[in-house]
Amino acid sequence: MKIVLVSSGWIHPPFRGRSVLRRLLAQMPDIELQQAASMENTPQNWDHLTALVLYIHHKRISDAALAKFERFVHQGGGVLAVHSATASYKNRPQYFEILGGRFTGHGAVESYTVSPVTQDIFSGIEAFTIRDEMYQHEMHTGVTVHFTTRVGGEMVPVVWTTTYGKGKLCYLAPGHTPSSLQHPAVQAILRRALAWVCGQ
Repeated sequence: MKIVLVSSGWIHPPFRGRSVLRRLLAQMPDIELQQAASMENTPQNWDHLTALVLYIHHKRISDAALAKFERFVHQGGGVLAVHSATASYKNRPQYFEILGGRFTGHGAVESYTVSPVTQDIFSGIEAFTIRDEMYQHEMHTGVTVHFTTRVGGEMVPVVWTTTYGKGKLCYLAPGHTPSSLQHPAVQAILRRALAWVCGQ
C-alpha cells in the first residue's frame, strides 16, 4: 500500500508528534510511506496511491490541490485525518464535506477519558485517558462516531468515520501533545483506522 503522510510544522502540529506518527506508520507492514509538507507538494501521480494521512494546520489550499484531493477520495482513496486537519482550510466547504466535520474550538490541554460507543472497526479497544486538547466540531450528516468524551455535560466525538463517494475517511481528535499519540490505545486506533480507510 502506498501512503503519503502530509505534515509540516514545529509547534502545531508538534515536531515530536509528527515524528511519533511517522514512526508508527513506517513500522506498519506492507506500507510504502512517502512524506509531503503540503497538499501541493505530494507526488504528481496519485493513480497508485492508497491513502493520505493528514496531520496539518494549514490556512490555504490551491484550487488544483483541492480538486485533486476531492477526486482522489471520491474515486476510492482513503484518508486518515489527525487533530488539526479539521482546523485547516477553513474557507473551503468542500474540504469539510469530505472530512465530515469542521473545527469550532477547544479548551485547555487537560486529561480526559475517551470511551467507545461502537463495537465494529475498533472492537476491543476499551476506554482510556489521555492529556491533550479536546477539539470540538460542527458535524456533517452521515458521520459514524466511534469514541466520545464528555465536555461540559455533553458527549463530544473524538473518533469518527465517514465516506465520500467511494472513498473512506477516519478522523482522530488527539494530537496536540506527542504523548497522546504514544498512548497504546491511540496507536491501536490509528492502525485500525488506516487499515479501514485502505479497504482492509
